[in-house]
Amino acid sequence: MNTEIESPPDQSDIPTDFGALEKSAPTTPIDDTVATLSGQLQHEIDQRKEERFLWIFAAVGLVDFHYFGSMSFGAIVAMALFQLAFLIAAARWLGVDHVVLVLNAMLDYFLRKKNGDES
Repeated sequence: MNTEIESPPDQSDIPTDFGALEKSAPTTPIDDTVATLSGQLQHEIDQRKEERFLWIFAAVGLVDFHYFGSMSFGAIVAMALFQLAFLIAAARWLGVDHVVLVLNAMLDYFLRKKNGDES
């Protein structure tokens, strides 16, 4: 059994200056391709999340269309507020920030109107 403690590797040849690191590793065409592809992938992921939210929004609209005809006004308001809160949570979860802002403004408007504050 070897009980000797190994010494750490010699770190004298590792540059500590970020300028030296930048000069030592020039970008290659592969690096440019990786950056381009990763940007395209992120764009595709964002588009799919937005599409997923639109499908959820459409499903909520179909549920509204089916059930709101047979509900009382109070139940419609309660259900609409619940659905609005659900849509805000879904938009946040999917990272659709511009929709979150619009839905939050709508929820704020409805809650102020319900409380009688017209400002």
